[in-house]
Amino acid sequence: MNADSASHRMVQIPADKTVGDFLPQFSDVKQEHGPIGVPCKLCASCSKPFTAARKPRLTLKLYPSLTMIPLSFLYSLCGRCTNRYRASDAQRDQVLAAVEKFVMGDGQSA
Repeated sequence: MNADSASHRMVQIPADKTVGDFLPQFSDVKQEHGPIGVPCKLCASCSKPFTAARKPRLTLKLYPSLTMIPLSFLYSLCGRCTNRYRASDAQRDQVLAAVEKFVMGDGQSA
C-alpha cells in the first residue's frame, strides 16, 4: 500500500495470524460470545439503508486497538460496496476509509 492509499488506520489480519498476535488483550481469548444488540441497518461504507433489494453481503469484524478488554464489532457492507472491497487494493482502501469514517461517527461516508 502506498502513502496515497493509506487513508485509513485498519490492518487486515493475515491468514496465518490471529488478533491476539496484534492486540495483547486478545491473546488468551479462547471463545467468543455474542453478538449483542441489533445489527446496524446501514451499510458501513455508503451509509445507505439495507432493504429487500440492498441486502448485507459481507460482514467485517473490527477490533478496536485502544480498548483494554477484548471487544469486537461487526459491520456489514451492501453488495455494491462488497464488490468495490473485492475489486482492487485501491478500492478496498476507499471502502475501509469510508467504514472507518462511519465507525468514528464523522458524518456520512463516501
